[in-house]
Amino acid sequence: MNFDLSSAERRETWRALLQNLEDYYANTAALPVSPNLDRDRIIDLVERYGLDEGIPPADAIAHVVEGLTKYAVHTPHPMYYGLFNPRAAFPGILADAITATFNPQMAAWSHNPFANEVESFLVRELGQKLGFPKETIDGVFASGGAEANLTAVLCALNRHFPEYANKGLAGIPEKPAMYCSAESHHSVVRAA
Repeated sequence: MNFDLSSAERRETWRALLQNLEDYYANTAALPVSPNLDRDRIIDLVERYGLDEGIPPADAIAHVVEGLTKYAVHTPHPMYYGLFNPRAAFPGILADAITATFNPQMAAWSHNPFANEVESFLVRELGQKLGFPKETIDGVFASGGAEANLTAVLCALNRHFPEYANKGLAGIPEKPAMYCSAESHHSVVRAA
């Protein structure tokens, strides 16, 4: 199957996706917060289409949306009270679509100066709103706790062992140690 669809096919696929997502977004409250789970029925739905034959993109979208609608806890539901999974804000959904389309590479400023400067601007603005002195504000956005903890470990290594940046752990004469409580997030161990 060719995934590089024509312009007309992409427009039609976007329309199908938007209709499915809008239906879900507008009608989430009518769904049960948590579905009745039947593993055999879930597997039947997952395996409805094999990988040997392709299906039209609109059918693939409908299939995935059906599975997620029938067999997922609906964290966007108004009766769902999860601590860390609120309903996605609509601008965030749009931002995810833009990000997925452009796939901005931010590891080097030269690869995406606009996105890097947007991040820097937002970090500075947020820091000022939180009351940090303007001259001390610096940072990056992280996708979650695991990335944030890894970033913290890398920053600590670079700060306390300047040779780490060029030589890695093998170039550090001392053996670094990390301390954390038993309640720390499991990603701290992975970051170490």
